[in-house]
Amino acid sequence: MASITAKDIEKNICRDLTDKFLAALDKGEIPWEKPWVCSESGYIGSSGKPYGVLNSILCAMNGHEAGEFVTYNELKARGGSFIPKADGSKQEPTIIVYRGKSAYRRKDADGNYIPLKDENGKPMYKNGKPLYEMGSRWVLSTAKVWRIGTQVDCKTKYLQKFEKKAHNKIDHAEKIIIDYVAREGVKIIHAIQNRAYYQPSTDTVNVPPMETFSTVEGYYDTTFHELAHSTGAENRLKRDIKNVFGDHKYSKEELVAEITATMIMHDNGWNTPKTDRNADAYIQSWGKALRSDPMLIEKAMSAADKAVKRIYGKE
Repeated sequence: MASITAKDIEKNICRDLTDKFLAALDKGEIPWEKPWVCSESGYIGSSGKPYGVLNSILCAMNGHEAGEFVTYNELKARGGSFIPKADGSKQEPTIIVYRGKSAYRRKDADGNYIPLKDENGKPMYKNGKPLYEMGSRWVLSTAKVWRIGTQVDCKTKYLQKFEKKAHNKIDHAEKIIIDYVAREGVKIIHAIQNRAYYQPSTDTVNVPPMETFSTVEGYYDTTFHELAHSTGAENRLKRDIKNVFGDHKYSKEELVAEITATMIMHDNGWNTPKTDRNADAYIQSWGKALRSDPMLIEKAMSAADKAVKRIYGKE
């Protein structure tokens, strides 16, 4: 009897997963469930609106967890004050970027300001000074903000509360993640937000904190999915990861990431009925692309196999 090699076992796992994913397409519609239960607010500004990706990253890079941030004027308006630092130094603000409208005086073809005229066509004045036609344009501006609770003391207006979950970390999963990010230089940012994603431009993986997930397995499944995306970077496996949502290449990359995460979870026995069900739901969401390209699952499996080896450090 021929001996079974590690490569044979690997092929069997790939074959079983391929059959599993294809079978998922024939099941009734399976709804995907978000595995984390954090507030949808994340990083919030003085207006009550959540910050976008850029400003959320700026806050996280300054060492802040998600929360509510205020400008100096808003802090004073709420009757708040700065929290003294242990060494007596000032609380450093986070510089955020926003787009706003700026007024300007309009000019004619000769470069002269255009006078504002009344209904009779006569120039208008105010306090003896001429008035001019005004326009507005979008400009990028910056603002200084501080985090409520750690940098400034004042009441929050908009932050939604959520119940943190106490989870025990899986040591081997932690080792795989720590070794990979140390080896590859990828940075993981844990921020309370309503999505997990990989940012190619900064080579950062953004994942909600473990305590916001309903299960510890859901946290690792999500983290490995996003780490899988990072393996496709130009300095790694060079997959086409900068594509448009919904197109064929996007479908393939999402399949690669989901299959990679599923392979790692199954390989280590960390998968649960809930993570398997979510994987089926995710694969099923790309059913149209899979049915239009019968080879897509095979291509995605091959790319996922390389991604798993990259994460394991077994290239």
